[in-house]
Amino acid sequence: MGERHPKRTVSPEAPGPEQYVRSRRMKNGAYSSILSEDIGVPSVKDTDWAIRIFRLLQRPPSEPDTTLAWLRSISKKTREEGDIECVFHLIRSFIALEGTLPDLSSFLDDAAERLFPPDRSFFEEEGRLKECHLWLRLETAGIGKSPDGRKRIRSFLEDRMPSLIRKPSDLPGLGHTLESLRLLEIATEQFLQTQWEAFQDPVTGFRLTPDSRMATLETVWWGTRISETGGLPTRYPEAVRNFVDECRTRHGGYGPRPGAVPDLESSGIALETLERLK
Repeated sequence: MGERHPKRTVSPEAPGPEQYVRSRRMKNGAYSSILSEDIGVPSVKDTDWAIRIFRLLQRPPSEPDTTLAWLRSISKKTREEGDIECVFHLIRSFIALEGTLPDLSSFLDDAAERLFPPDRSFFEEEGRLKECHLWLRLETAGIGKSPDGRKRIRSFLEDRMPSLIRKPSDLPGLGHTLESLRLLEIATEQFLQTQWEAFQDPVTGFRLTPDSRMATLETVWWGTRISETGGLPTRYPEAVRNFVDECRTRHGGYGPRPGAVPDLESSGIALETLERLK
């Protein structure tokens, strides 16, 4: 059994997650993990995670109408740039703030074309697993339908199933695959029966790959999510709690790993992980 990271303590007087997320808000209503005196890079991903953190803490966001106005101002550009992850965070933010969804007609068709270009290499496949999952989540959110895109994603995942059953590349990749298969109503039990125990770890709760002892907040987030959605046990819940606690910083937020700089995505992931373990 491996040894735990040295226990770090955060002063009781240190800022909490709410103070951290409010400190990341810009005057235009956007949020940025990289921010100093309102000088930073407004991010739709950070904004989405900030909104989720407020919901997890059951606290109201600051001036949500201003945030909605900023989201509207970037909607057209975000759609034209065609990044599936950015569009996903945009739509999730609108839904959370109960705003009217922007017009994204034909986006799913266009995104499916970009997902499967003839020259895409094998080494880009792992990123494609995430993009397929987010594409299906967008379709479920009701922004449109693309039967051809859905068919291509289904075919891609079914082609990869034998290799994924033998040896998943990493826990996030397995998580994106399982979520996609469920959205496509494809049975996932064979994945879980053959591979799940190999990702459990007594030190961090979950490990990135069956052959490593590496972990990040994303790793344990996916571990607890797969456990929850698949009705599987989390063998080492206290190890997960300890690992998440070690990722907390004196600024009130969480970094992706112990000792790392905090960011909004990691802070949201940390809070969601702890919520699942209650």
